[in-house]
Formats: sequence, structure tokens, C-alpha cells
Amino acid sequence: MVVDFYADWCGPCHELEPTLVALAGQYADRADFVRVNVDKAPDLAKQYNVEAIPLVVLIRDGKEIRRWVGVQPAEEYRNVLDTLKPATTQESPMTPPTASVTMKGKPVTLVGHAVNVGDTAPDFVAVDTDMKDVKLSDYRGKVVLLNFWASWCAPCLKELPRFSAWQRDYGVEGLQILGVSMDDDAAPVRRLLAKHPLAYPILMGDAKLGEAFGGVLGLPCSYLIDTEGRIVARFRGEGDLKQIEAQIKALLPGLHGLRGPATFN
Repeated sequence: MVVDFYADWCGPCHELEPTLVALAGQYADRADFVRVNVDKAPDLAKQYNVEAIPLVVLIRDGKEIRRWVGVQPAEEYRNVLDTLKPATTQESPMTPPTASVTMKGKPVTLVGHAVNVGDTAPDFVAVDTDMKDVKLSDYRGKVVLLNFWASWCAPCLKELPRFSAWQRDYGVEGLQILGVSMDDDAAPVRRLLAKHPLAYPILMGDAKLGEAFGGVLGLPCSYLIDTEGRIVARFRGEGDLKQIEAQIKALLPGLHGLRGPATFN
């Protein structure tokens, strides 16, 4: 796990963020990337002896093995991350929300920074590109694919046409795709949608929403949520779209004879 200690007011933290986003996507099969806001977790920062930010800490098997202070070139992180072995399971090993780890020889607990398969998806309200409120729990009873993306993320843009096709093909069967743009501004998102309209809503995300889902650092990142609101799968980085589609179809009630009666207005 890679832990990024930052603050909203920290200029170098914002400077480092694109590098970490790229690394999170590149090394999605080797490590989870987690963000910790030092202003929201001051006790945690104190216990970790966080004296300057940004601070990036690499944890392996519950122990701190490396830390970087300040903004470093991507190669500095890659030299270490390249030595990590890829996960052998579909869902890479992840420190649970209340698991203890050791940093600088001290046991510490990371609380609430991970959202795992089997958890209830955090509810939220976000505005779409038309400035209308959208609430996740309003889609309870549907299978939801929640896709975090950005207009500057090339792998994200490759997925959007397929997601749009799924919404057209499987929407009547109970699928609802929700895109969450992590762009800082809605303007580039609106320009993109004007040229390439999508068949599902696009919401504007922010750091708070990202943190609710464990710190969405690497993009794209998608969560598959069942009709009861539980997370049944998480896909980080450029995923296998055939596999994702198969998992969606397996959950859709309309494809298994469970669709409700037709109604006529």
C-alpha cells in the first residue's frame, strides 16, 4: 500500500498528485494507493511523525519499507514499485479499514481509508453536468456501475463508448451506469460530452467523494454495486471490459426472468 499524506492547502501536494495518479494506474496490480488528509487526521499524522508534506509512505506486509518527503520525480517511486510482485488474486491485497500497520517501528491503525468488496457503497449526493442533484441510494434496486474518470485520462476515455453501449443495451434490464468526473472544472467535461454524448449521467466528483471511496487516486476506477447497495467488484486501471460486462450481466435481474410487470401510461 502507498499512503500519500497531503493537505488541501499544500501546493506541492497538488503538484505531486498527477504523478501519483499515473503511478496508481500503472501499478494497480501491485499496490493500493491511499490518500490521508493531515488536517482531517491530525493524530494519525502526529503518530507517523509527519513533519513535512507531501509525504509518501510505502507499506508492505504491514510494515513501512520506504518514505519519500517532498515532490519526487516519478522514476524515484518506480524504482521501488518495480520490485513489488503483482498480486496473484483478482482483487489485489488491501489493508482493511481498521487494520494495524507499523510505521517507523510504531503500530498504527488506518481507519476508514479503504472501501472493500462486500461493503455497502457509501451514499452521496453530487451534481451532474446540468447542475442537478443525483443521489446514489436513489438507484437502490438497480445494478450500478460507478465509474471514476477524468477528461485528461486516456484509458478512461477508451472505456466511455463501451459503457454508453452497455447503458443502452442493459438499462431496461436494471443497469444504471454513473460516471463521476474527477476533473477540477466541469468545462472540459461539458466540451467532451458535446462532442461525444453518453447514455448515462456524468456527475462532478471532488476530493471528499474520492475519500469516501477510499481515496480514488488511480483512474479509471470503477465499482460494481448490486441491487442491495453492496460493492461486489472493484476495477482499477484499464480493465478487461469483457470480464466487467460478464459480471454485470450475471447480476442483472432482467436477464434472469426477474423483471417486474410492464406498465402502460
